[in-house]
Amino acid sequence: MADYPYPADFLGNLPAWPVNYTCNILAKSPANEDALLALISEAVQVFTNYSKNVKCFDISNGGTSPALSLQGWEYQSCTEMVMPMCSDGKNDMFERVKWDFDGITQACIKLYQVVPRELWALNTFGGKNDIANTASNIYFTNGHLDPWSGGGVLTQPSSTLHVYVISDGAHHVDLRGSHPQDTDSIKQARTIGKSLISSWVS
Repeated sequence: MADYPYPADFLGNLPAWPVNYTCNILAKSPANEDALLALISEAVQVFTNYSKNVKCFDISNGGTSPALSLQGWEYQSCTEMVMPMCSDGKNDMFERVKWDFDGITQACIKLYQVVPRELWALNTFGGKNDIANTASNIYFTNGHLDPWSGGGVLTQPSSTLHVYVISDGAHHVDLRGSHPQDTDSIKQARTIGKSLISSWVS
C-alpha cells in the first residue's frame, strides 16, 4: 500500500520502494537455516522497525503504526464501509475464510455497539457498475501498486468520468505532496487532474 518511490512514514518509517527493498533482502542465498531466519527477520523489520528505534513491538493495535490505528478503520467498516473479504486458500496465499456477515455483525455489536449496514455505501453512492448513469465530472486515479486498486474504477465508464491508472503508483500517491522522486506517471496523473478540475470550475 505504501510502496512509494521515496522514503515515507505514512504507515511507519519505510525506505523508498519498500517492496523491492524487502525482496532484495529475501533474494539472498542463506548459508543455513539460522541465516534464513535472520533474513526473514530483516525483511519483516523493513515494515516494523526500519528506523531500528523499536526495542519491543506493541501489537495491541493490530501491529499498525501508532499514527494509523486499526480502530478507526474497524469502526468505519462496522458502520458505513462494510467490505466483504474472504479467501479460498487456493487462488491466494491465505487460509480459507468464508465471508460471514453474521459473524461480522456480532463482532461489531460487541466492539462498538453498532449493527453494520451491509449495503449502505452501495445504496447511498451507487456502485462502480452503475456510475456512468449516476455521476459526472469525476477523475479516478488508481495506483497499480495499491492492493485496493482492484476495487477501483479502472476503465473510463463515460465521457465525463475520467480514469488514470498510475503504473508505478501506490495508495493515493498522487494525493500526497509532490516529491523530487515522483515518477513520470505520478506527475502525469496530477497534471491531468489539474487540467480536468480547472475545466470543470471555469
